Amino acid sequence: MEKYLALLPEKPQPAWVRYGATLVIVLFNSLLQMAVYSYTGLSAFFLLLPGIFACGIMFDRGSAVLATLVCTLLDIYLVPLGKDPKDFVFLAFFVGVGVATAVVSEGLRKVLEQLSAANAAKDVLLRELEHRTKNNMAIMSSLLHFQARASSHRETQAALKAASARIRVMADLHNFLRPSENKHLVSMDAYLRELFDKMEEFQRPSSVTMSLNAEQIDLPESAALSVAIVINELVTNSLKYAFPNGVGTISVKLWKNGELSLEVKDDGIGCRDDAAPGTGSRLVEAMARQLNGSVKREGGPGCRTLLKMPAP
Repeated sequence: MEKYLALLPEKPQPAWVRYGATLVIVLFNSLLQMAVYSYTGLSAFFLLLPGIFACGIMFDRGSAVLATLVCTLLDIYLVPLGKDPKDFVFLAFFVGVGVATAVVSEGLRKVLEQLSAANAAKDVLLRELEHRTKNNMAIMSSLLHFQARASSHRETQAALKAASARIRVMADLHNFLRPSENKHLVSMDAYLRELFDKMEEFQRPSSVTMSLNAEQIDLPESAALSVAIVINELVTNSLKYAFPNGVGTISVKLWKNGELSLEVKDDGIGCRDDAAPGTGSRLVEAMARQLNGSVKREGGPGCRTLLKMPAP
C-alpha cells in the first residue's frame, strides 16, 4: 500500500506546477506515440492513455482533462479528419476513453488520499498507545518496587522486586522500537545498555562488577523482549545466589555468528545441577522455546549459561 501512496504529492501543488507537469508528461507520451506511428503507421494512440491516467492520479481531474485535450489535438494533427465517418467515430471514441480515464484516475486519487490520511492517523494513534503503555508499565513497576520496600516479609519483597524488574524490562523496550517494513525492530546494544543501567541502579551491590558486550544487532520486538527477559532473570539470579561474600563479576555477551548467541557468566560459587528449578529458570526455558533456541548451563568455577537461537 505504501508504494501506491507514494505516488501522491506530499502537499497540493500550484496550478502552474500541475499543468506544467501535465504538459511534460503528455509531451513524453506523445513523442513515444509519434515514434511508434512513424515506424509502424499504427494510429491507435494507446500510448497516450497512460499519460492521462498518470496526470489524474498525481494531480487532479482538471490536469487529466487537459491531458485529454492535448492528446486529442495531437490525434487530429497526426491523422487529419477526412470525409470518412470512421475518422470521427475513432476520434470520439478516443475522447470518450480519455475523459473516462480522467474520471477514474480522479476517483482513485481521492481513495488514495483517504487511505493516506487514515494511515497517518493510525500511526499517530499507535505512537500514542505505545507511549501510554510504556508510561503505565513504568508506573506499575515503580508501585511494585515501593510496595516491596514497604513489606517486612523477605519472600514477598523478593517476589515484588522480581515482578517490578520484569515489568520494567517490558516498559524500557518501548524506548527503542523502530518501525521497519511493517514491523518493529529493536537495537539490542542500546536497549541492553539501558537494561544494565537500571539493574545496576536497583539491584547491584557496589562490590559486584557487571559488564556488557553486545554487538549492534537489530531484533524484532518479540525476540528482543525474550532476550532481555532471559538476561534479567540470569543476572538477577547471579546477584541473589552467586556471591555469598558479596564480591564478584557478572558478564553478558550477545553476538551473531551464523546464529544468535547469548552468554551470561559469573565467577561465583557455581551452579548446582540438583537445584530445583525456580520461577526464573522456568521463565528462561519458556523464552528459549519461544525463540526456537536451546539453553545450556555449565558449572565449575562460577556459572555460565549459553542461549543459542536462529539468527533473524
